[in-house]
Amino acid sequence: SLQQEVEVKTKKLKKLYAKLQAVKAEIQDQHDEYIRVRQDLEEAQNEQTRELKLKYLIIENFIPPEEKNKIMNRLFLDCEEEQWKFQPLVPAGVNNSQMKKRPTSAVGYKRPISQYARVAMAMGSHPRYRAENIMFLELDVSPPAVFEMEFSHDQEQDPRALHMERLMRLDSFLERPSTSKVRKSR
Repeated sequence: SLQQEVEVKTKKLKKLYAKLQAVKAEIQDQHDEYIRVRQDLEEAQNEQTRELKLKYLIIENFIPPEEKNKIMNRLFLDCEEEQWKFQPLVPAGVNNSQMKKRPTSAVGYKRPISQYARVAMAMGSHPRYRAENIMFLELDVSPPAVFEMEFSHDQEQDPRALHMERLMRLDSFLERPSTSKVRKSR
């Protein structure tokens, strides 16, 4: 009985000791995870700090102060989205009639054309100022290929003879003139 009690207590002690070791291992794992996450966050913070310093240097050295002030005055923090946003250049209540409209293209042209270009285009044939059709070519005027043929509508004539007559007229029309000069090589 006393021996059994000792054995039962020893088993309980071993179980509790195993649980203690498991909890200690879990605590150590959690601690290691915490250290790793903290190091990652520190690296990210250092990298973001470096990027921020670089951007500040660029802003200070390459952007004029008045432009920087214009942008800074337009920024505001949107608390709902937790983001910085720009205020619109034109307030929402302002009439569109007060705003200047963008210039429209010249009538009939795809792009806007300056007055100087219109005058130059009207005065000369230089293609620099033309918006389209920059090259005008003269049409090749050749003699018409249509010729008149007289056809007799007699029913008495043989269709084969009529066809032969038409072919002979066509041949005589297409023949080369006999006065053409041909150079002979010596």
